[in-house]
Amino acid sequence: TSTEGPENTIINVKDASRPSDGDPVSRAVDIEESGTKFNGFTVKGFNEYAFNVDNKHFQISNNVVPKGITENSRSSSLYVVANQGTIKNNKLGAQPGGVMQVRAQHIQVKNNTISGSNKYRGLAIDGASDVEVKNNTITGIGDAIQVSSFLGAANDILIVENEIQNNKIGVEVGYENDENNNNDITNIQLL
Repeated sequence: TSTEGPENTIINVKDASRPSDGDPVSRAVDIEESGTKFNGFTVKGFNEYAFNVDNKHFQISNNVVPKGITENSRSSSLYVVANQGTIKNNKLGAQPGGVMQVRAQHIQVKNNTISGSNKYRGLAIDGASDVEVKNNTITGIGDAIQVSSFLGAANDILIVENEIQNNKIGVEVGYENDENNNNDITNIQLL
């Protein structure tokens, strides 16, 4: 946890390389320990993900990821393949691969500000269950929220009280251009 706040605590991996092979650092923050809380940072300079989360009982809050950090078409500000976590009060900018990808169970996405270019996805929920998306502001994105089942069934998704404006698509359920999508999507609630 940063005590100085995101404007004064900056993680920039732009010119960093991995000691093992000298390749550029693709992920600024890898969270693999259960119970990790990451709070109050600005993250810059990544090639693939600002945050890669693969654990249980995590919390990512009060962080800033500026938009357009990388040209990598797979990049996202936040990639979650974890269970039982909270993503709240972050300011997340769009990357070419989208802003946030959630492929997990028992996740709360609350009070975040998501913005950027209108050709990218804001929040992609794919193969996930028991996800609550509440009180987020999503502006200037292609698909503000997309729920799909390309990687597995998507069910028990609650999308409530979000401010979604100036996007190409507000909420998209299913992904029509995907031949592998089994459309196993159940109990999606938009309130």
